[in-house]
Amino acid sequence: CTGGTLVYSKTEDGTYGAASTITETYAGTYSFWYKVQGDGNHDDSTPVQVTDVEIAKKEVTVSGITAENKTYDGTTTAALVCTGATITGKVDSDELTVTATGTFADANVGTDKTVTISGITLGGASAANYKLAASGNQESTTADITAVAASVTNAPTGKTSLTYTGEALELVDATSATCTGGTLVYSKTEDGTYGAASTITETYAGTYSFWYKVQGDGNHDDSTPVQVTDVEIAKKEVTVSGITAENKTYDGTTTAALVCTGATITGKVDSDELTVT
Repeated sequence: CTGGTLVYSKTEDGTYGAASTITETYAGTYSFWYKVQGDGNHDDSTPVQVTDVEIAKKEVTVSGITAENKTYDGTTTAALVCTGATITGKVDSDELTVTATGTFADANVGTDKTVTISGITLGGASAANYKLAASGNQESTTADITAVAASVTNAPTGKTSLTYTGEALELVDATSATCTGGTLVYSKTEDGTYGAASTITETYAGTYSFWYKVQGDGNHDDSTPVQVTDVEIAKKEVTVSGITAENKTYDGTTTAALVCTGATITGKVDSDELTVT
């Protein structure tokens, strides 16, 4: 300059001083003013503004994000743990936090499954001074999805109105039975072999029980077996006719000797052996 000394201020009407007095700390866009402070032979010049002086946000990279294991819920959502994340490039005294979104590769049960990390966002009191670097940030981690117990939504029951026919009768009424996470299976004993409802049969009149559980699919464990009791096969009703009585000589009593060997038993299963006395 000529005729004086260049001086600077943050505002047009502010206090002017050396260039070294015009400072800012935080990222942002700033301006300042300058003029020539005239010497004894010159007046001050008109102040001029300089704009668009930028302090850029500091780039950082993020690593050290982990994902929590979870039980199967049919979704790919993963809960990330960002509290232990490492933020490389941060000024030590600054307060900076991280949030992000985690997504499992698929919803199925498995160990060390890939979790994709997306949407990393900086937070905290100093966040306005930082931005994520275009590369070098953590992109994935791993976690487990463990099986959850299968469940019965509508329980099977024992059949009613069963009556002996001489043939095997199914004991299970699974008409309205439903479950989640697998297939309903049945057994005559708690620790026995489980199979379809049609495999639980009995032939003879009596009171029976059976067990059922949900056999889990790949994402579900088996449910706890449950017993159904008091499943009854009723005795078959029959009628008897054709009994005769033997003639006798007078003996002073009313006793009669019956002949039952030719009796007709109506309602009997043909192959069954049944006698009358």
